[in-house]
Amino acid sequence: MKITGRIKELIIGAGGENIAPVPIEDAFKANCIACSNIMLVGEGQRFMAALITFKVDVDMKTGLPSNKLTPDAINFIKSNAGVEVKTSDEACKNQKVFELM
Repeated sequence: MKITGRIKELIIGAGGENIAPVPIEDAFKANCIACSNIMLVGEGQRFMAALITFKVDVDMKTGLPSNKLTPDAINFIKSNAGVEVKTSDEACKNQKVFELM
């Protein structure tokens, strides 16, 4: 999946509240070194959710991402969640990483 942008810069919740997602996304990325990208979703919903991707190594021949976390991501997760994970699959399945995110 490739996200290329937003149709509009406000998310309208189920209660009519206007939420600007960019400041939330920017703050999350600034505080979570392991995060490559984040996208807030929830148009018309009672609550917001976020799609988060981890920083992973990229195969230089194909240009495709692997599931192997970058050293920065591994160190951030280890120092903040207290667990050592090597792949995005392991990170997604780990409860402590889930709670950290």
